[in-house]
Amino acid sequence: MNLHGGGAGVISSALGGHLPGAQLSPDAAAIAAEGSFYTPIAGSREKGFSARPVLYGMKLAGVLAGGRMRPALFDQPR
Repeated sequence: MNLHGGGAGVISSALGGHLPGAQLSPDAAAIAAEGSFYTPIAGSREKGFSARPVLYGMKLAGVLAGGRMRPALFDQPR
């Protein structure tokens, strides 16, 4: 599992004081307090940890890994 990233402060510093996603969410401050926007698992020892949407995307990628593509034909009626 990919657990790299760090807290919002670390990522913001690495990006010149900019935290991607901060302008997109009205809950940005609360989200950033628990970790970055793109971490799969976020939280704290005091409040507990929870899965973020990125984790579920990673799980889906793991399920699809090694799969084979199948051809599909699509003929749209006119």
